[in-house]
Amino acid sequence: MTTNSETAPGEDRSTALAFVNSKHRRGRVVVDQIETPEMLHAWLSRHSMTVPEPPITARELERTHALRDAIRTLMHGSVEGEHPPREMLRIVNEAASAAPRAAALDWTASRGPTRRYTTVKVSPIELVLSAMATDAIELLTDERRQELVECSGPGCIRFLLKDHPRRHWCSPGCGERARAARYYRRHLPQPGGAQSSALASDPSNAVPRGG
Repeated sequence: MTTNSETAPGEDRSTALAFVNSKHRRGRVVVDQIETPEMLHAWLSRHSMTVPEPPITARELERTHALRDAIRTLMHGSVEGEHPPREMLRIVNEAASAAPRAAALDWTASRGPTRRYTTVKVSPIELVLSAMATDAIELLTDERRQELVECSGPGCIRFLLKDHPRRHWCSPGCGERARAARYYRRHLPQPGGAQSSALASDPSNAVPRGG
């Protein structure tokens, strides 16, 4: 359904969106781009995020997957207008609070008063998850929330930020499948006919080219 080279609209505006979409479908196969510690390491590098060293542990990977699932649940709840489970909120809020910033005041003769921020000492993976959770909170509470939708491509599980009022799909391929599905529903013939059998076997064949 998607390829690794495709990114959904809005992923460049939200790391949390790209994080959730790191798990998607390709045809009938679920693809997880952060399935292993090595894959997570590579994904973080591609998204210009701090790469945890030493190697990511199995426990840290488990926490990363749990946070991704929680953010996905919150995004779905926002899109559908549903209240998410309390546990999902706890996971995201706990991750976001892992690296709190505190303001501190410096004062020198040459520069006078200057402000700086300090953070508590946490592990590199906690810093990454905190940044991801914070970005998700910001996405779900600022103006971008109105642009957040789930891809309408049949079987797709990705989210996107609409870059056009009528766009509800994450990639051209999903757009074609969504149009095929709509056409099929509108033109579904009576059961038993030859056309019905052809459409049922492949609904995308019913869409005129360029439609």
